[in-house]
Amino acid sequence: MKKGILSQSNVSIKSIPYFNKILILCPIYYQKTCISIFFLILFILGSIVSCSESKNDSAATTSLFSLLANESGSDGKCTVTGLGSQFSAGFISANVASQNVLFLESGSTSYAVVQVKGANTNTILTLSKTLNVSIFKSSSCPLNVDTDLTAVSGTDYLLDSSSETKITFLTKTDYLIYIYSINHDAASVITAIVSGTELSVEDRGISGYSFNNSCNNASANYCTDLYGSQTSCLSGETSAGTKCSTSDILGVCRQPKSLGYRFTLYNNSFSGGSTGAQAACLAVSGTYSSGYTAP
Repeated sequence: MKKGILSQSNVSIKSIPYFNKILILCPIYYQKTCISIFFLILFILGSIVSCSESKNDSAATTSLFSLLANESGSDGKCTVTGLGSQFSAGFISANVASQNVLFLESGSTSYAVVQVKGANTNTILTLSKTLNVSIFKSSSCPLNVDTDLTAVSGTDYLLDSSSETKITFLTKTDYLIYIYSINHDAASVITAIVSGTELSVEDRGISGYSFNNSCNNASANYCTDLYGSQTSCLSGETSAGTKCSTSDILGVCRQPKSLGYRFTLYNNSFSGGSTGAQAACLAVSGTYSSGYTAP
């Protein structure tokens, strides 16, 4: 007679907890039926526990990915999902004349994501090295390269990679530029320069910067609101805690700084009038516009 599987593995079926009690409670001629019922109950209980654990794992996974939607890139990282993997890339929001691009390494590849928020027709982003890039019409991290809307070359942008990476935007919207470079030293500096048509104030959200103070020059008839990290007034200016008055405005000079923004209002009585105001604004690399437009 062949030995059963339980006998071959030196495991006695009677060693299972409560099994002896079940045999005692069952009449001798019903023991086979009781054994079958016993194992059926064990199978059902095992299935319930397994399903419960799967649901918990699924809920945990769903909860994890729901957190990604809150990513802002403020920690200098952007989660990139797609192509069968998920990883962190360096992140900057390009909104000033020149910034360094942060790369993060994964194996032999370095990754970065550059956000250009509020790009207009003929806004230009120049990266100081020839790089592999993919361009997406998206506003913020996380970036999913499998599902996010891809910008169309010739319609949304023009790309020139002859000596550096120059992207001229043709469609007014927000963009994420996904950069990947093989054997690139993540510590080496690559700069991103925004030029051409300035970024849209309403899209970039100057009001998103914290207002610090204003600097009024009563004798020269102009007032400057300081946002972001801008805190110091210039010679001849008086610091005030309230924003500049928007009445009797000749024009506005928007002057971006590396970590903040200057927003200068020229009064109608400004010496030299509109011509003088434009010249003064150009001298500080600002963009002048007549009248008043809220930041």
